[in-house]
Amino acid sequence: MNVTSWRAAVKSPAFALAELCIVVVSGAALLLAPQIGIWAIVAALIPWGISAFAGVVPFRRSELDWLIVLFLLTAGTGLWASYDQTVALEKFRLIVMSVFLFYALGAQPQENLVWVSVGLFCVGVGISIYFFITHDFIANPRKIEIVNLIGRWITFARPEFGWKAIHPNYVAGLAAMTAPFGSYLLVRTPRRARVHQFILLLGLLLLLSVMVMTTSRGMWMAVMSASGVWLIWVIVRSVAIKFRPGIRAAFPSLVLIFLAVVAGLLYLGPASAGYGITELGYYGNGSRAELFARSLYLVADFPITGGGLASFPGLYSQYILVIPNYFLPNAHNLFLDVFIEQGIFGGAAFLLLYLTVIWRAAQRIAGSQPHDNGLFSWVVLFSLMIVFTHGLVDDYLYY
Repeated sequence: MNVTSWRAAVKSPAFALAELCIVVVSGAALLLAPQIGIWAIVAALIPWGISAFAGVVPFRRSELDWLIVLFLLTAGTGLWASYDQTVALEKFRLIVMSVFLFYALGAQPQENLVWVSVGLFCVGVGISIYFFITHDFIANPRKIEIVNLIGRWITFARPEFGWKAIHPNYVAGLAAMTAPFGSYLLVRTPRRARVHQFILLLGLLLLLSVMVMTTSRGMWMAVMSASGVWLIWVIVRSVAIKFRPGIRAAFPSLVLIFLAVVAGLLYLGPASAGYGITELGYYGNGSRAELFARSLYLVADFPITGGGLASFPGLYSQYILVIPNYFLPNAHNLFLDVFIEQGIFGGAAFLLLYLTVIWRAAQRIAGSQPHDNGLFSWVVLFSLMIVFTHGLVDDYLYY
């Protein structure tokens, strides 16, 4: 192959999809077998090496690059500051891998969006199946008795695998954030492909059943917040018929304002309810609002370097509760955990990165033309909204 052929191959949709698959497999291997360490990162770099050899820029540049660089640099500082270097190094490698995943997803052309959706939907379905074959509804009942009755029947009927269960709230969030991609696939599937439609419907029903069986209130609030964005869009479109040029800025602005209102209402309302995290009557009322207020002291204690990657359990027990054992695994807030572990610069970079992506998704919807893939933009925005809102009360992605 000559240089021209290499460049054509690297710029093809097939190469972009192969790069994404390599990153996903490398990341999964690193998550399941941390001992492979740097070799998983080297494997994820292979597509970048091929691109450089062909004279093509390895990743698509964007205005978000400086935020990602800042996030990575503060993660490195957090690795240095951590009291548990082994666990912190594992987390740092996963953070690096998440950056590769970000750029691999950003490189996908229009032709590959269906395959991206298939992959994300399969993640949700797989985790849902795993929940049903591992969660013990007898030892760990949920909040609604009818759910426990069904769950106990499932627990007795299924075989015992002895695998470690994932926390129900985490499963609920992952199911909710991947469900929109299954809906996208269902809409895109031709009517004549009835077998595919049937499989997709089964998968969506499985996700819905998991969302019900986990009884996660935070997840349902997140779903409702995503629905609220749709209502905002309907109102904006009806008002902006005569002011079409302004809709491109008005809709994203209202989405961010809506996020701020949702965050305020969450912490003034449901998150302030007692025993939301633990039913033990020790060390306070057990609410997420109380945990949030206490955890802010850790941000103030380590504002520049952060407390260190994977350091929240020890810092919270040692400096806030003053007890010799771990009490909570994280701050139950995705964004606050980054501020605590990576300092104010890392936390601000992550928060600004996320808000910028939400703004861009909303802006793409507002400026879309009939020939654009507006449905996929809505799917992305719904998923981002669900993760953001649920991330205010649970941290299952960064943790």
